[in-house]
Amino acid sequence: MTSGSGRRDAKRDVTRRSRETRAHLDRTQGAADGPTALAARIIPELSCPLAGHGETRRTEARATMTQEETMSGTMTRLRSVLATGVVALALPCMAGCEGEKEPLAPAATSLETAKPAAPSASRLTVDTPQSKVDFLMDAPKEKIRGRVTGATSGEISVDLTDLTRTTGLITVDIGKIELFQTVAKDDGTFGEESKSDKQNEHARTWLEISPDTPAEARAKNEKAQFAIRKVEVEGDPNLLARSGAERTVTLKATGEFLLHQRKSEKTTELSVTFRFPDGSGDRPVSAVIKTVKPFAIGLAEHDVQPREAFGKLAQKTLDVLAPKVNKEALVSLDLTATLAPGASGSPAAP
Repeated sequence: MTSGSGRRDAKRDVTRRSRETRAHLDRTQGAADGPTALAARIIPELSCPLAGHGETRRTEARATMTQEETMSGTMTRLRSVLATGVVALALPCMAGCEGEKEPLAPAATSLETAKPAAPSASRLTVDTPQSKVDFLMDAPKEKIRGRVTGATSGEISVDLTDLTRTTGLITVDIGKIELFQTVAKDDGTFGEESKSDKQNEHARTWLEISPDTPAEARAKNEKAQFAIRKVEVEGDPNLLARSGAERTVTLKATGEFLLHQRKSEKTTELSVTFRFPDGSGDRPVSAVIKTVKPFAIGLAEHDVQPREAFGKLAQKTLDVLAPKVNKEALVSLDLTATLAPGASGSPAAP
């Protein structure tokens, strides 16, 4: 039989071990789950009073086993808590690993022609057969060059005495787009440019102008436009104050750009050369308009994304394809516009 003194010693010993276990839990668990509450759940045996009967050695053995089981369970729970924390921290990263989505530009199906700022403005009409629109998408592993030839139309109203009052609307039929690619070799150099029929099919699918696109949607998506709303001129804006058969002006044109039924504001720097047949007077017969440097069009803002078919996005996003496909297209213009018959400053049509 165990004496009363022995039972008291055993009780004190188990109580001491219980306190040590609780202190260990406080250190390992911290504020994650409330250390005392967690210890009470895991080791209820040690939080209860010791029974008044039993052998001291058996009691100590049970206490030792309970401590070991408690420590094992605590470590298991701690690993589970840590794993849960890692997943919780990783989720935002996983969601944003491709970067924040660029907001879409406002929706629109067409742009309006701005009214001439001056009643006496001369009307220049874009020569469609001579028109050229190019773009470049330069990515680390692939360079994509696109062109639309002989598919641009429009009209520009020019006040020859004040070019800052110029307005206009240019429309490009991108249904005639052609793409050419140059692929990087293993040594980092690029090979010869070639035309891939598959890539051209993909481009039409991304733009939703592919054969499977409903006719009404395809007609809207085939139209890209630039509406000139504001013009800033380097130097004297009065063209008639200049002289010569060719008078070149550098200017910045700002306006709305429409692509894939989304419109955004763009500014492009242009060089415009007005041609006068006799080298004098106020009757230019044409103007050659070229971009000084390309202007950037973001694919994402115009909802031009990888697609498998009309209305169906592909699994691979623009971010995933970034090594091969730049997310911006750099656009260049090369247009010739002629003075419309009967327009101010031009001879009337016979």
